Amino acid sequence: MKLSIEKQNEIINRKKKLQEVQQLLKQEFVGIDKVIDELIYLFESWYLFSEYQLKPLIINLWGMTGIGKTSLIKRVVELLDLDDFYINLDMGYYAESGNIKGILTDEFDHLLGNSGIICFDEFQLCRTINEGKNEKNRSNSRIIWEILDKGKFTVFDKPRCIYRLQDLKKILKECIRRNIEAENGMIVKNKESFINLVDKNSLILGMSYDFYNYRNRVKEEIGDVYLFPRNYYDDIYKLDNAGFDDVTEYEQFIMSKQPNELIEYIDTIIRIGNKPKEYDLSKFLIFNVGNLDEVYRFSSDMNPDNDADWFYNQTLKININDIKMALQKRFRNEQISRLGNNHIIYPAFSSDAYRKLIELNLNQFKHKVQNMFGLDIQYDSSLHNIIYKEGVYPTQGARPVLTTLDRLIESTIGKIINDILVQEAEISKLEWLFENSEHLIRFYNGNAVPAFEKKYPADLKIEPHRKIKKDDKQASVAIHECGHAIVAALTTRILPVKISCYSSVSNYAGSIQDDTPTDMMTKKLLKARIAIGLGGILAEKIVFGEDNISMGSSGDILKTTSMAIEAIKEDGMGSIPIAIQYPSPSTNSFFRYKEKYDNEAYELIEEGRQTAEDILIRNKELLLKMAKYLLKHPSMNKATMLRYFRKYAVEEWVRTDGFIKKEKYFGILDYIK
Repeated sequence: MKLSIEKQNEIINRKKKLQEVQQLLKQEFVGIDKVIDELIYLFESWYLFSEYQLKPLIINLWGMTGIGKTSLIKRVVELLDLDDFYINLDMGYYAESGNIKGILTDEFDHLLGNSGIICFDEFQLCRTINEGKNEKNRSNSRIIWEILDKGKFTVFDKPRCIYRLQDLKKILKECIRRNIEAENGMIVKNKESFINLVDKNSLILGMSYDFYNYRNRVKEEIGDVYLFPRNYYDDIYKLDNAGFDDVTEYEQFIMSKQPNELIEYIDTIIRIGNKPKEYDLSKFLIFNVGNLDEVYRFSSDMNPDNDADWFYNQTLKININDIKMALQKRFRNEQISRLGNNHIIYPAFSSDAYRKLIELNLNQFKHKVQNMFGLDIQYDSSLHNIIYKEGVYPTQGARPVLTTLDRLIESTIGKIINDILVQEAEISKLEWLFENSEHLIRFYNGNAVPAFEKKYPADLKIEPHRKIKKDDKQASVAIHECGHAIVAALTTRILPVKISCYSSVSNYAGSIQDDTPTDMMTKKLLKARIAIGLGGILAEKIVFGEDNISMGSSGDILKTTSMAIEAIKEDGMGSIPIAIQYPSPSTNSFFRYKEKYDNEAYELIEEGRQTAEDILIRNKELLLKMAKYLLKHPSMNKATMLRYFRKYAVEEWVRTDGFIKKEKYFGILDYIK
């Protein structure tokens, strides 16, 4: 090999270090082992061979909030001692108004041509196409796309010092005319004339004390007088520092010049300053980190009663094609191509991952208490359970769990320690349980039986609101959600996963988690989805009557209306497959608004309404039986649902052929066999 022995050993050691970091990350971050493996795999080529790169290595990380995207990158940087080579830019600020160019040129001037790491955080906010699919004016972020393309960008800004140097040149020419001379940078001939000259031009050049200072300010006795103003050194040193070890050596070079020599040198500096400067980041590693709502469609659902495993399974289906299609709604195609194909897709946390996160942090707290107070803590499963119930918001990741740990655990330990001191007991172990909405702590002093026990109040935010209420609202919610579920099952022949009929969120009454296909949309599935969306309000009407319909269906109605309109006007599902849009000065690629297509969208919704109503009228007994179950239970799972359908559904196929898996729904492949 052409590599030196020293370089070979360096690569071997770095590879070993990277493997150690990989294992450590899996201990510190839960639920993302596959993500860590993929990140380290991609990271390795840059970490070992960045000096051979011709273009920056680009890695994109996509996931919901709180899942550990930015924190994972920062931890890798920290463990590999790369902090001095790393910068994080929050595009929530820089995409709109921040000076990206200024930050990059200031932070990485010393790394030009060498290796470094940039993280463009919240990258989705760099969008160049708005929600109306029109181009946005984003000149501020243009530099980002230059970097992502070739790893280089050019700055045309003329340094401010150039203008001052041009003024200084005029002063130096006047010095020659007045026969002013300098030695070692100090004026030694015609000093008074020079002082008068710079004082006269102080408004142009800056304050006069940049040229001289006072030996005695009270008597205004002037001390040393400099030919070249002292506050200019740093600026011009940045423009021409080749061959100089530091700014002090550069000062000595300047101070050796006479006025005529300085004029020649200033001309050189001005030529350098007027040239565009190219910044080379081709050997950099660039992370683009963000959340794409277009692909994580459920990320806005803040209901803590949702099933974490359902969200987890949904995110496992997301692939690189989904990511690129989502990016098309924010960026131009040529920009998407600059992001490359290194897309790391984070799953949501599963229930198991959340429990591991809780266990990890409880163990960290346990070690802290052991080190500080010499107390061993044994946690009961009841404590794990209440932290899960209080802390897990499936679409919010780790942060709500961590703050819940602070609220329930960190805030209680002080009271516990205080009671040990008051009791003057030699306590060595604590057993921590949770019962009846309170902490129950058992204190041990070495014996099998606790020395004493005590209860502590717990500040619960979510659990008190989860109690089932057999009231009018609960009855309305039960009928509404069962209406959705029954229409979903009997239009698609796919049984929903779960019906939830209560929520700890005051304005969020219930939900169903259906299992209909998400990988493609056909007109058949569209019609079913419209019927499903209207199933809730129609169930209320059938059971309670027109006057008792609740106002909780606005989201369903908006969603079904949008689906119908987009299908007709954008997706070619109307009588004529054309795209319809209001007149816009930015594009001529659409047919204009026509009332005919509004009517077709209306007819699509009316067909869905009729389908849902027919199903629910036929299956009113099933609707009532399922709703009664949900007045006694917080939710209905798939197995229970199946029993009710087999017993009460009017459709005979439910008991003969049965329900199907979503993979069998379309059957399109059968047409070409």
